[in-house]
Parts: sequence; structure tokens; C-alpha cells
Amino acid sequence: MLLTPLEPLSGQVFMPDSAICSAKTWTVPTAYAARLGVLWIFFFVFAALAIYVSRKLVRMASFVREFRMARITPEELKKKLDAARTGHDC
Repeated sequence: MLLTPLEPLSGQVFMPDSAICSAKTWTVPTAYAARLGVLWIFFFVFAALAIYVSRKLVRMASFVREFRMARITPEELKKKLDAARTGHDC
């Protein structure tokens, strides 16, 4: 319901509240907007879920890559253990 009258824009005639807010006038657009609103909600939920999952996958791949690069060879491990026993730094 329009509570305050709007100023006529560029010579347009002001329409009374009854013509603007009649049930016939808003039935189809309201139903369409409601359907479109539900579709947009599903779209945004799906998009947010896709972004969340893709970020998790990227972070997991990054962690696995870093974990693989952090490995040391058995020879390096022996050298570090021997250095720790003798008290020397690697």
C-alpha cells in the first residue's frame, strides 16, 4: 500500500492508490518474483557451497604439495640424528 503520494515525474499523471495496489495488478508479478526469488536463493546457496568446497580442495592440495616437499631423505635423517647425538648442529 502506497502511503505517501509520489510527485508526478515529467508530466505523468498521478495514479491513485487503488489502481496501483489492486490485487489483479500485483498477482502475476508477485508470483513471478516469488518464483524468481526461490531460484536466486538456490543459486546463491549452490554458489556459496561450490566456492566453499573449491577453497577446501585448493587448501588440501596445497597442504599435500607442501607436505611432499617437506620430506627428507633417509641419509639426511641419519645425518641429523648423528649430529644430535654428538651435540653438533647440522
